Amino acid sequence: MDYKIKGFIVDDLDIKDFLSGIDGYSELVRMLIWDELCMTFDTMDSYLTEIKSPIEQALFLAVKNGSCLARLEKYAKKVPGCDTLALDYQHKVKAGEKTYYADLSLCIWLENDSTVNLVVECDGHEFHEKTKKQAQYDRQRERAITAAGYTVIRFTGSEIFKDPYKCADEICDLALSQIKKKLGERE
Repeated sequence: MDYKIKGFIVDDLDIKDFLSGIDGYSELVRMLIWDELCMTFDTMDSYLTEIKSPIEQALFLAVKNGSCLARLEKYAKKVPGCDTLALDYQHKVKAGEKTYYADLSLCIWLENDSTVNLVVECDGHEFHEKTKKQAQYDRQRERAITAAGYTVIRFTGSEIFKDPYKCADEICDLALSQIKKKLGERE
């Protein structure tokens, strides 16, 4: 698979192009770039090791480091009523007597004492829909999480592997739509 690096000003780069671009700097600057990359990786590694699966890791990084959180933060700054937002993994959702762990969650607190609560489920083929019992459990779990005040959005592993940034953008679009609805804005 040919992965691209997102977020560069010039355009998306192949990893080889990125590495050859670094080669154009002096040894001292390359060392400082390497230090920066290592510090960033250490931070990422601290939470990635807690995330259960590669598809959850990929989607978490796409939401966190892609345009999704930046779009939400930009929106929150210019619109009165948006207060705080939090992206979490393995988020505890208390639903009645049960506690569920959501793959990812995005919570946005609004000044009007309401919240936008999204739960993102990453459905890898290994763990979902293999048996009728698993499918039944997933549906019951989703209904309980919805009853607890969350909107559930699901992605298959194939969708995430194909384009995690597209999935992240869908999450962002849903969050923005729900914020606008709760604040009484028109789409």
